[in-house]
Amino acid sequence: MLLRFERSSCGEVILSRPWRKADEPFSAAAAAPFYKGSPPRPCWTIRVAAGEAGTLYVESSAVLAWLFGEPTSATVGERLNEAQALISSELTVVECSRAIHQAVARSALSQTVASGLENDLATISKSWEILRLMPSVLARARQSFPHEPIRTLDALHVASALEARAAYPELAVLSLDGRVRNVATALGFLVTPQ
Repeated sequence: MLLRFERSSCGEVILSRPWRKADEPFSAAAAAPFYKGSPPRPCWTIRVAAGEAGTLYVESSAVLAWLFGEPTSATVGERLNEAQALISSELTVVECSRAIHQAVARSALSQTVASGLENDLATISKSWEILRLMPSVLARARQSFPHEPIRTLDALHVASALEARAAYPELAVLSLDGRVRNVATALGFLVTPQ
């Protein structure tokens, strides 16, 4: 089973960000009218569906692009749709929550919109296999990686993906972060989007 991201009317949504069209970049200004009683707009939904592709390690940059409606959100949604299984680190959920809180602190999001994004994150992450930051992951993150320097949190993501690859040899990495992508490629992962 996997998640299906598709356009729908807001009355049919399982998980939505109805303040924007799928092809619009996120903006707090665009979100504000929706929460003041304007008519529903097209929105993204997540549905459970069958898929044909393999297993993806989902890194924070991809999830944040989808949550915040960045230009790459449709591509991220497509990759998530194609996957048979989604794996991520507990770090991803923490990083995404922190990004939402930081956007509120910068007045880029209202608390209402932020609450919706937190709910979206909680819903989507329920379908993931969440990897703990186990001693083996921490130990690998302390070691050297190809293409140094790599930031600490990025090293934890790559180490988590390596841990997951032991159970899923064909694991691919879904990331938009250049450093994570470079290191993962050097370690033999298929990295998406291409």
